Amino acid sequence: MTKKELLLYFGALIFALGISQMVLGAFINIKVHRFIFVFYMLFLFLRMSVNLNLKRYSILFLNVTVFFIAFLLSFNSYQNVFTDIQQLFWWLPFSILLVSMINTKDRLSFFFKKVTVFLTLFGILISIVSLKKFLDLNNGIVWSSLTGLNGTDIGTSIGGSSLNKDYNVFSFGISFFIMSYKSCYEMSKRRIYKLAFFFLICLDMYLIFYSGSRRGLLLLILLLLLLPTNSFSKIKKINFSFLSFKTLIRITIFYFLFVFSIGFLKNFASADTASTRIISRLATTQNFLNKSNNRTQRWDYSLEMYSNYDSFQLVFGDGFVYLKKFARYFGVKGEDHPHNFILSTLLYSGILGTLIVLYMMAKILLNLKKNKLPLVFNFGFIFILILQLSSSNSFFTLNIAIFLLVLLLNFSEEKYLLGE
Repeated sequence: MTKKELLLYFGALIFALGISQMVLGAFINIKVHRFIFVFYMLFLFLRMSVNLNLKRYSILFLNVTVFFIAFLLSFNSYQNVFTDIQQLFWWLPFSILLVSMINTKDRLSFFFKKVTVFLTLFGILISIVSLKKFLDLNNGIVWSSLTGLNGTDIGTSIGGSSLNKDYNVFSFGISFFIMSYKSCYEMSKRRIYKLAFFFLICLDMYLIFYSGSRRGLLLLILLLLLLPTNSFSKIKKINFSFLSFKTLIRITIFYFLFVFSIGFLKNFASADTASTRIISRLATTQNFLNKSNNRTQRWDYSLEMYSNYDSFQLVFGDGFVYLKKFARYFGVKGEDHPHNFILSTLLYSGILGTLIVLYMMAKILLNLKKNKLPLVFNFGFIFILILQLSSSNSFFTLNIAIFLLVLLLNFSEEKYLLGE
């Protein structure tokens, strides 16, 4: 193994740990930054030299600069923003160094295979723990390590199969495991192994369903469409054949079957178990965009707040003062936000900053069809984007989002695309 392969191997481990941290947020705190520090030390010890082309990330640096300026001009210390800055401090230089070494198709393939191995190993262990936790909870056994305090200072346990108090982050983290299993399924030669990975895919879909995440249900639909129509074990372009009229018909049928089955299960269940509480929660999915939904209320309040900005604020924003305003308005302790990174950007940096972040997203999305990259990175970015549009304060909230931004921006221009 060469020195660069050793670093790529270690970088794949860090990426897999970052995914695991999303899933295990309340169960165990994985200090991923410690592994990143070791990566830096190993990089210096091996006296690595890499060709950094920072121009490829100019639009990302511009968004980070806007974020920092908004923070500095807010004249206050905000926990949400400080947490995101910490993510940038660790993950941005690490991601640029790591991606700079993935400059050939062979190295990309090597890195992807190691990521798949680590995600599969971690995924199997985490899935078993998550299933055990849910079965115990369904039988009235609450894991004390997963009991915390809510806004009223009353001890509450994390519901469903989730090992993270944010059910959405848990579900989207699990999706990376599923894509990894699909890759292993395709590469397996023996039928017994294929059967095992098929079982793991079904198990993790079950865990997403019973996590209680309503956005996880949208994720399940996407996975059901993508897994049969795309090869996840190869470096290739995205297959968009699932985007057809027949697909829309299937989605419509799936939706009505889902609503019917939820209603059936809700009436069928008689005991007050974890399963029935999750089913009752999922029954509200069809009302997700209803005015009474707390996400929709926050989006409406964001637009109302922005409409009251003066001319300067409309263009350049008003910093992060909205975090305290949201907390007061919605009765949340400390800070709160729109749960949509585009709306947050509109509030802290105005229309100017929003156009910059939209350009960065468009630059990546428009090139996904051209890029020949492992699909776990392409679809992983799309999944994270969906999550951040309904959960995050900024696109830098999730560590993996920063890595995927760097990776995809590195291959966003045609002359940098990896060919056959």
